Amino acid sequence: MLQAVRTFFWTNRGTCREWLSRVRLQLMLIAQSQHDWATVVRHGYLRLAELTEASSTPLVMASNDSSVSLLAHLKRH
Repeated sequence: MLQAVRTFFWTNRGTCREWLSRVRLQLMLIAQSQHDWATVVRHGYLRLAELTEASSTPLVMASNDSSVSLLAHLKRH
């Protein structure tokens, strides 16, 4: 069973990374609401690494982007 799981994630690692990239900010918001600061920092660090890798692509932040609400919330506390 363990080998099948490893094979699945290895075969689909690109899809898994893409999915995690899309939900990472939401994971940070959920962790923050639960005061799980280690998870917030972990996913924040991974998000920064993703942005660094994609630094050749211009970043556009929409006003309804969850990162905006996370940053605003962190500034208030």
